[in-house]
Amino acid sequence: RGVEWLFLNLNNIFSSALKLVFNLFIIFVTLFYLFKDGHKLRQTILRLSPLDNQESGIVANQLESTINSVVKGTIVIAIIQGLLAGVGFSLFGIYEPVLWAILTTIASILPGFGTGLVFLPMVVYLLTTGAYGSALGLAIWGTLIVGLVDNFLRPLLLERDIKIHPLLIFLSVLGGLSMFGTLGFILGPLILSTAFSLSRIYQVKKIND
Repeated sequence: RGVEWLFLNLNNIFSSALKLVFNLFIIFVTLFYLFKDGHKLRQTILRLSPLDNQESGIVANQLESTINSVVKGTIVIAIIQGLLAGVGFSLFGIYEPVLWAILTTIASILPGFGTGLVFLPMVVYLLTTGAYGSALGLAIWGTLIVGLVDNFLRPLLLERDIKIHPLLIFLSVLGGLSMFGTLGFILGPLILSTAFSLSRIYQVKKIND
């Protein structure tokens, strides 16, 4: 049944994997040019902006803070998930837990798939070896302990830097992933951050008027 399901869904699996690789390629190329020519792009956007220089600077600084927060938060969460995964692998009898914990840390950076790329094969392996209790325990550990860390910690880490309520950040990440795919975990908070910056500028202008 497993092989039959695999063949029936092979096309979807392949297309999803290809889409993930393509999106990651876009991310890395974009990051390369942002690091290389980011200051030039910033100046161009400020010149084209319909806002005055001070207001454009406020929006640009907010976007920069959001991007830095997303990148730092992703790295911190990946490390925490890797450590928790290593504990789970040790508890439920996975050979070389440190190696798999490192792979989990790397996999957790990938939006959409994340730690499931490592945990799912491990659970299947335990099932095939007859360790049903360990398989169930590892599945619960990976879902409730490791998997939910991202959902709870990411909004809190972003809220500290961009000063937006964690619930709105959480919804922006989910909405971004559903609308834009892999890039959504960055685009969602960026759109939310831009909206809040423009709202603050409008409120200040309204008060001054």
